Amino acid sequence: MYWNTYKIGGDTIDRIMILEVNGKSSKIFDEILTVVQKHSEIQRYDFKAQTSLILNGLKIDYDSRKVFCNGQEVVLTVKEYEMLCLLTAYRGRVLEYGQIYQNIWGKDYFDNSHNAVGCHIRNLRKKLYQLYPDAPFEIKCIREVGYCFEMKSEPTKI
Repeated sequence: MYWNTYKIGGDTIDRIMILEVNGKSSKIFDEILTVVQKHSEIQRYDFKAQTSLILNGLKIDYDSRKVFCNGQEVVLTVKEYEMLCLLTAYRGRVLEYGQIYQNIWGKDYFDNSHNAVGCHIRNLRKKLYQLYPDAPFEIKCIREVGYCFEMKSEPTKI
């Protein structure tokens, strides 16, 4: 994934537009790019997306699609890997069952979809916590709502 950023300078306020390309919207992106390229005052900056995420003992390497927990590789299924990436991208925020299901399966949520999500989350937790029982992170279940990836905080000393 590459980000294309265009900086438009003006007398008052500079503006930045960030466009993310995904397979379904490439035609729209091409049309926008054609319009933008006609204006010489627009400067273009290309950035390569982040290649890995490191969170206190958890490393997700996006290029190789590998996950390391407490220094050891965790063998995940495609769905487990995608869920972990999704949850860590939105860490600290609750993702509803329907949001997770739509992002991972690409289909509309239906009544029992939370069972599929829950099953994969259970397997993901088991694999992560097996390698790192005292992990400084947790995948919290928010009953009847969804899941949240959180970093555990240090206990408050009084």
